[in-house]
Amino acid sequence: VGSVGASFTYGSLVKAGITHIVDLSTAAKCNQFKDDFEYLCLEDGFHNDDESLEKLDHGVEFVEHVRKNGGKVMSHDWYGTTNSCTLLVGWLMKYEGMGVKE
Repeated sequence: VGSVGASFTYGSLVKAGITHIVDLSTAAKCNQFKDDFEYLCLEDGFHNDDESLEKLDHGVEFVEHVRKNGGKVMSHDWYGTTNSCTLLVGWLMKYEGMGVKE
């Protein structure tokens, strides 16, 4: 989970072993390093509607697929505090069985 700035720091991404990036920013360019990382571009983040729930589930499934295949995912929105965290929480709830209170 991070900010758009972190997603543009190539050396740090490589050092952390990141293989995939989920872009949830409304303003940042997705696919900044398209030759080196696989991207899932979910611009405009999540809202309180059915389309956003489908988009969230798509992102969660992307993260799980990467994890099962030995990769590492970085998710980011502009500040790294809203949509990217929502994606992480969605994954924790679906695949780790965590509830809302946890």
